[in-house]
Amino acid sequence: MVSLHWDESGDITQRDFLWGFLSDDRKEVSGRPVAIAEDSQGSIYITDDYAGAIYHLSPGSMLKASAPYPLKVTNNTPRKPPTIDSDAAREGKALYQDHDCAHCHQQQVPLKELSKKYTLETLASYFDAPTPPMPRYNFTDQQKKALAHYLLSLEALR
Repeated sequence: MVSLHWDESGDITQRDFLWGFLSDDRKEVSGRPVAIAEDSQGSIYITDDYAGAIYHLSPGSMLKASAPYPLKVTNNTPRKPPTIDSDAAREGKALYQDHDCAHCHQQQVPLKELSKKYTLETLASYFDAPTPPMPRYNFTDQQKKALAHYLLSLEALR
């Protein structure tokens, strides 16, 4: 995430504002900032639909305004294992195969520990706006739920 700054001549410069959501090799994602809002006291709220978090930044909370610090997101909240619908998981497996998802997800972006990051509902909603380079497939709600059941069922098999 970047911030924009206007100088006296009206030129705009861009500065890093919030980072640390991708590992150095860009294979591990720990968060995905999505929306930003400001309240009447100048506090900024940033939603993260990957980590299921809202970050709160208040005026004066940065050590140096010119040198922001990376935010490391961790979510250690234990989750109850999802109840997998086997019919939905079969439908999701067919979608996974039909769209050749394994092409990327077996080598470049392995799917692991999804149940630590998502519930069935949040994983299904992720498919509405996936993190690039993953394409958006415009799945129906039923297809999104089926794919979520399938992906979370893979962890139960490990």
